[in-house]
Amino acid sequence: MNFHGADYLFGIESLEQIERIKQLVTTFPKEADTFAIPSTSVRSSHSAPIIRTSDTQWLYDELWRLVTVFNRRCEFQLEQLEEPVQLIRYTETGCVDWHIDVGGRADPLVRKLSMSVQLSASNEYAGGDLEFAAQAAMPFARSQGTVIGFPSYCAHRVTPVVSGERLSLVAFALGKPFV
Repeated sequence: MNFHGADYLFGIESLEQIERIKQLVTTFPKEADTFAIPSTSVRSSHSAPIIRTSDTQWLYDELWRLVTVFNRRCEFQLEQLEEPVQLIRYTETGCVDWHIDVGGRADPLVRKLSMSVQLSASNEYAGGDLEFAAQAAMPFARSQGTVIGFPSYCAHRVTPVVSGERLSLVAFALGKPFV
């Protein structure tokens, strides 16, 4: 990973794990998501929280393992995952415009490392590409089970879904502000 873009790994290694994650959320809210802070960015998706419980602790443990793998290259001082992690659903025309993941938090920890876990198979939807402003297209990002990790200050977006449904899991690792 570099400080201007994303890196990837095939971190969710089995379809069984992917299905187990999908089953943690049975319904999504009817209203589309909005950004936590005022923004001119467009966001058309639905998210559902996955609360840390004894039944979901395995997922939080796996996500922290992945955070430590990505952080070997960044060497950020990280303390914890932001809770809850979110399952994001994009349906036809669903997208999120250019944005960064920092900001909008009321406590002293900030988002430093973002992760997106691709849960849908690439043939289950058209469009819906995760793109980064500071780097070329990443066709591998569509592979089911791929985990994309990137510094939270990197601008990124998800292009509009043309057909089908794109599911991804997003998580943020927190640490003290950069100085």
